[in-house]
Amino acid sequence: MTTQPSAVPTTALNATAQPRPLLLFDIDGVLSPYGYGNAANLPGYTTHPVSPQAWKDYPAYPKPKYHWVHLNPEIGARLEALPLDLTMVGPWQPKEVEELLPAAGLTRLPGFIAVQDRSFFARPDDPGRSMWDPEATIRDRSRDVIGATCLERAGADRPFAWLAAGFPENLQRDLSRDHGAPVLLHVVDPRAGLTDADFAALTQWAAAVAARPPAPELKLLRCRDCGERSSIVVDGRREDRTHEACRSCCECYCPDPQSDGGDRFQPCGDLERERCEDCGWCANCGCGC
Repeated sequence: MTTQPSAVPTTALNATAQPRPLLLFDIDGVLSPYGYGNAANLPGYTTHPVSPQAWKDYPAYPKPKYHWVHLNPEIGARLEALPLDLTMVGPWQPKEVEELLPAAGLTRLPGFIAVQDRSFFARPDDPGRSMWDPEATIRDRSRDVIGATCLERAGADRPFAWLAAGFPENLQRDLSRDHGAPVLLHVVDPRAGLTDADFAALTQWAAAVAARPPAPELKLLRCRDCGERSSIVVDGRREDRTHEACRSCCECYCPDPQSDGGDRFQPCGDLERERCEDCGWCANCGCGC
């Protein structure tokens, strides 16, 4: 079985359509319950020994050779039926998750948000298993989530619902301040995994997000039309500034890939993957080396 992880898609920067919400989750405590006692207490679940790289690197002593996950194919099928884009936030790699897809009831890999914190466990209800402060781990991951879902464009940030066994007390407030789209932090009972009540809450939230009024259309201008052409040099690398009115790069401008006539433009910052690593210039506009 060869599959590719779903991309975390972005919305055309000058489109009025609402971006499709994301559903963020990790395996531990969401897809795979824990702390319930005997596996016989989990009807429909099967148990699988796994040894992902983050588990191998997990500095617990003593540590068993395998980590055991408990998966129910009905759960994955119900997740894929939601009007949300499934996205994993955790230490797992796509190839490691791919092996679990049939047991989890998923027909394709979810999207992945790379996280800098490689802690294997983030269990606020059971910090002894996490070895580190689990709330700090979730806060660290939230910064990676914001980086992946915030497009710095009015009305274009991705709404997301995040499933976990618990969240830091002030995280909802912090995310509401830093993110320009609806956010749902939904606590899952890690002993039961996802239940009918959880799916009902997600369905209700997704319907409320879909009912939002369309985002206002924002006219993008060529950078040279802004009258602002300034940049700074940091450690020998050029840092472009953006104009507050049009949010376009003030030193060069990039054609919107979805613009057939090349008459629409977007900031270079949204084409970060096309920047030259040596000089920092946008390769789409012309490398400055």
